[in-house]
Amino acid sequence: MKKHVIGILAACHLIMLTPAHAQDTASARLNFSQALEKAFTYDQDLQAEEFQYQSTLQSRGLSKAALLPQINFNLSLDRTETLIERAQDTNISQTGRVPVNTNAYNLSLNQTIYNHSLYKKLQQTDLTIAAATANIDAARQDLIVRLATTYFDVLGAQDGLKFANAEKEAIGKQLEQSKKRFEVGLIAITDVKESQASYDTSVAAEIDSQNILSAQFEALAVILGEYTTNITPLAEEFTLSLPEPANIQDWTDSALENNLALKAAQFSFQAAQKQVDADYSEHYPTLDLVANHKFSSPDGSIFRGFAIDTTSTSVTVQLNVPIYSGGTTSTKTRQSVALKDRARSLKEKARRQTLQQTRNAYLNVTSTIAQVKALKQALVSSQAAQEATQAGFEVGTRTAIDVLTTLRDVFRAERDYARARYNYLINTLQLKQAAGTLTVQDGIAINNFLQ
Repeated sequence: MKKHVIGILAACHLIMLTPAHAQDTASARLNFSQALEKAFTYDQDLQAEEFQYQSTLQSRGLSKAALLPQINFNLSLDRTETLIERAQDTNISQTGRVPVNTNAYNLSLNQTIYNHSLYKKLQQTDLTIAAATANIDAARQDLIVRLATTYFDVLGAQDGLKFANAEKEAIGKQLEQSKKRFEVGLIAITDVKESQASYDTSVAAEIDSQNILSAQFEALAVILGEYTTNITPLAEEFTLSLPEPANIQDWTDSALENNLALKAAQFSFQAAQKQVDADYSEHYPTLDLVANHKFSSPDGSIFRGFAIDTTSTSVTVQLNVPIYSGGTTSTKTRQSVALKDRARSLKEKARRQTLQQTRNAYLNVTSTIAQVKALKQALVSSQAAQEATQAGFEVGTRTAIDVLTTLRDVFRAERDYARARYNYLINTLQLKQAAGTLTVQDGIAINNFLQ
């Protein structure tokens, strides 16, 4: 896993060191690959998943340990006092309180020869680790998409503030022009009032846009671990490409085979099946090798001539046949069967969601491409309409409200066009994520669409 993360960070460094991005670095502007490197290092959601993964990896050692030799050493120091009242005509050598100190140790070894339940638990652990591996890889993919979404939300909020500022400035100029034309009797007072109302609305919109931008910067800081207000914007123009392959069935086939969330659910179901086998196997006999080496050394005895050291060694093959345990094994088996059925339902849910997400993402990419083209044309049309309306206002054929309406149409078209281009990039990443093919290189490639 560490090698995987190091590879991610190294790949991010490669793109940052290229000449094409030297200007961004010099101006302290954060591009996407730099943000990605910081996110892989500091994002707390990913770090939590990494620690969970590390914890799960240790479970194999625990399962394997039960199949390995269990060696124990016990040492005892024992003092016994015996009260002797009569010692005539016996082998007892003393009367009164007779102390005897005994030093002893026991070295024992227990080795499982056959335990079907433990073997099944080891297999279950391997499948649990496989599910955890899929989950951590899915978390890394999710971070790329989360960062892209947040990054472009910041750019979108910057656009919103820029357009709000431009709209306020344009409406302010229109207000001043309306006042002057009213003073010379060219327009009615209603035009001035409408312009003033529009200007006041634009001031409120500017404040709201500033708040939205601040909130988006905070959201980005949560992922990066630091606050930044200077990120690289989108390029003015770039080519929008259809998904390759341009066949939705190919993408769904890839998703059913490679989607990481689906893989994790499949492994979890298989692990639940092994848990059922392990619990049921507790009905089976077990076979163990048990070896003991004992030594005892008393420092005296109440009998004449009996203070001797003893040593014993035994090796036993022990067969244990479970007959009845109060219903524990049967109850555990029924419990694990229910959990297996739950895992099956979650696996089917993951399969359906994978298909849904892949199809939606594919359609989102294709529709966004068409949307970007349409919005680009709408922007050109709205700009032409605004110029014509402004000319009509100059000669008295259009009102101030007409001019303000067309101005808003232009700014709205600019905002929607920019948002659609952001959505195209996000949808492309989401499609690859759903298909299970998203890599850190896809995240780094976002830099190609930036200035």
